[in-house]
Amino acid sequence: MQKLGIEDINAKIAKMRQAGSNEEEAYKKILCGQLGIQPTKIEAFKPKENEDPKKIINENELEHYLTDGWDIQTILPSGKILIKK
Repeated sequence: MQKLGIEDINAKIAKMRQAGSNEEEAYKKILCGQLGIQPTKIEAFKPKENEDPKKIINENELEHYLTDGWDIQTILPSGKILIKK
């Protein structure tokens, strides 16, 4: 934090927590303010917790996914294909 020029970060975090922010929000606001970016831009790059890099597809969809960077993981007994990113 000192390299970014943010002094007394603990006091700033404590003050923001008293105002109702949680610790993560407080750090985000201080860092984004110092770097001159909007917190929403950071959220866009966070991986989604529900995002599963695996899919079950039909054979006719396979070519599209392979060209998009997916890999075959296994062929299921039903004939469907499990792929992963």
